[in-house]
Amino acid sequence: TLGGLLIGTSVGAGLAIAKVAPPIVLLSTSVGGSLLGVLVAELWLQGQLQGSELGLRSGASLLGRRRNALALLDIIGLRRQAASNVTMGGAALSGDLRTARLDAVRPPTHARRVRLKSSGPLTVFARRDFLGLRRAPGAALYGLGFAAAGSAGLMLSLQSPRTPTMAPLLSLILCYLGFGAWCEGLRLHADNSGTSRLLGLPYRDTALAHLAVPVVAWVLTTIVAGATLSLVGMVGPTAVVWSFGTGVLLAGAHLMAAFRGLPPVGVFGPKAGVPAMIFWYGKPILATLVVGTATAAWAARAASPWIPFLWMLIATAGVVAWGLKLVDKRDRRD
Repeated sequence: TLGGLLIGTSVGAGLAIAKVAPPIVLLSTSVGGSLLGVLVAELWLQGQLQGSELGLRSGASLLGRRRNALALLDIIGLRRQAASNVTMGGAALSGDLRTARLDAVRPPTHARRVRLKSSGPLTVFARRDFLGLRRAPGAALYGLGFAAAGSAGLMLSLQSPRTPTMAPLLSLILCYLGFGAWCEGLRLHADNSGTSRLLGLPYRDTALAHLAVPVVAWVLTTIVAGATLSLVGMVGPTAVVWSFGTGVLLAGAHLMAAFRGLPPVGVFGPKAGVPAMIFWYGKPILATLVVGTATAAWAARAASPWIPFLWMLIATAGVVAWGLKLVDKRDRRD
């Protein structure tokens, strides 16, 4: 609460000193900051109680919940929270957002009784990724929604030369986010590089096996979206084939994203800073947007879309090769 009050007071004083707002704004920003501090403290307390083994009974009244909240905080939960704070603080200082995300995510609660069935040495990774999506239905549905909207928008953007360039650009952003929601297994493979060696499997082959589920999901989503749009006469087979090629581009971009590792030391220098860090993190999606948007805009205005499609495949091969190079680099380093 005190921190929120200080933030609100500082913001209000800054606005008043800069003569952007009258001095009376200091009162409203102070009150707003205090309320923000209370909200953050309340959310923190509720989160602690959710992770506590003692917890709160579901039938407890609101007044009883508030009165007994602090008493129900156990030492194990407090230690877990302290360790989490240290982990997330270190991840923020080192620019490792992946570690911060893994530490903040809630443990899965769905399909906990479902067990992984045995299969071939590489097929089992795809089955494990599918099981992971079953245990995280929110991520699976989030990916499905974004991928369906993105693929449909991309196919529609190829239909007219008057389509603005922003249409394929925004569609590719949705495609990238949707495809990425299905790539958690690939990212976990990059986080746990020694697993494939313990199993005696090639590192690169294991990484490619983790792309099976997102690629199949993308193909099925494209088929359904393309068939729906074809039934109403809005797209043709060419647009569906284009979306299939975009799936390969997305796979290569997420190989880059999963195996990029930690930021280079240079981004923490005084001459680089935040812009260099953003550029380093954004290289996979930038590669997707540059290749996908340029070729889609070209195809929409060309007499035949197959020449732009060929160039997209050539550029996609470069993106995939870049991603595989990062995979091999991680393999050699580890």
